[in-house]
Amino acid sequence: MLRAMYGFDHCVRTPAPAVGAVNNPSVGFGYANATLLNPTLMAVDSNGFLGGYSSAQNVNLAFDMTGLIPPNPTKVTFGWRVKTLQVYGAAHAMISFSVPGTPNDTTAYIIQMAAANAPWLPTVGNEVYVELTYDFVTFTPTLTVNGVPVTATIGSAPNTAQKAAFVSGAWTINFTLANTVNARYAYRDIYIVDAVAGDGMVGPLGPQKLFPITLDAAAGAGWTPSSGTLLDVLNAALPANPTATSPSDKTPLVTSLKTSAPEGSRVTAVSLSLSGTSSGDGASTSKVEITQNSQSFSPKFPVVAKTTTYGAPIGIFPKAPDGTSWDLAKIDATTLKLTPDTAA
Repeated sequence: MLRAMYGFDHCVRTPAPAVGAVNNPSVGFGYANATLLNPTLMAVDSNGFLGGYSSAQNVNLAFDMTGLIPPNPTKVTFGWRVKTLQVYGAAHAMISFSVPGTPNDTTAYIIQMAAANAPWLPTVGNEVYVELTYDFVTFTPTLTVNGVPVTATIGSAPNTAQKAAFVSGAWTINFTLANTVNARYAYRDIYIVDAVAGDGMVGPLGPQKLFPITLDAAAGAGWTPSSGTLLDVLNAALPANPTATSPSDKTPLVTSLKTSAPEGSRVTAVSLSLSGTSSGDGASTSKVEITQNSQSFSPKFPVVAKTTTYGAPIGIFPKAPDGTSWDLAKIDATTLKLTPDTAA
C-alpha cells in the first residue's frame, strides 16, 4: 500500500542556494515525522528540491516510519528524485536505516554510491528517479534508475537492534543530503510503498511527480487571519508565520481544493496534512470532513500540539470520495471542512 508521499513545493524557496551558505534556518518544511540534521544547511530551491548545502558537515533527512509501515514488513519500496549538487569525492551512504532514538545514524546504509558503479550521478545538475525495493526477509535491496535496473554497493545486513526495530515497527529511513566527503544532493517526489495488498500499489510505481494542493476558497465566521485574508494565510509557504485563529464557538472552516498539476496529469493519490498550534492547555484534535460533490470520506481527526505542528497527517487517499480514480476535476470539486477542538 502507498504509505507516504513527500514533496517540498509548498515550502519557502531559496532562489539560488549555495554550498556553505545558511539557507533555511527552520525545521518546519512541512512534515511532522521528519528529523533534520543541520537544518540551517538545507534549502528548497526554485524547482522544489530540498538539498544539503554544507561545505564540510553531514546533512541528513530522516523520516520516522513508526505508525506508517506496519511491524515486521516483508518488502518496502522507496522512490525519490535526486539531483546532484556537487560531485562526491568518495563512496558514501545515500540512504540508510536508523531508529527513532538516533534518526540520523548512517552506519546501516542500504546502498552506497561511488563513481565506479553509479555513472548516472557524477554530473552536477543531473536529475534521475531512483526506486529502491528492500527485502526485509533476505535484507537485500534491488535498485532501478529511471526504470532501468542498476547495481550499487550494498551495505552490511542490519544488526540485531535494527532487525528488532523492523519487527516492532519503530524505525526511520535516512536520506543523505550532504556529507564530509563532498557528496551533495537534493531530493523531491518521495514515495513509500509496502507489500501489503489493499490499494493495488505493492511495488515500484515508476517515476512520480508531486504537485502541491492549495486552496481557492476559504470561509468561516469568526476565523481571524493574523494578516491579509484567510486564503493568504492558508496558502502561505511553510514555515509560515501568519496564522488563522478559530473562534471559541467551534465554527467550521470550509475550504475548496485546487492543484497546480498540468492538465491531463494522471493522479496516483492525494495526500493531505494539517499544520497548526493548539491554543488550549494541551494538544488539540480537529475534525476534518472531505467531500467531492455529494460523496465523502469518513471523518479524519488530526492532532496538533501546543508548539507548532507542521504536517500532521490527515490521510493519503489513492481514490476519490466516489471510490474511483482521482483526476484534476475531482480535486477541484473537493471541499475540506475543519471543525476545531472536535474529537472522534
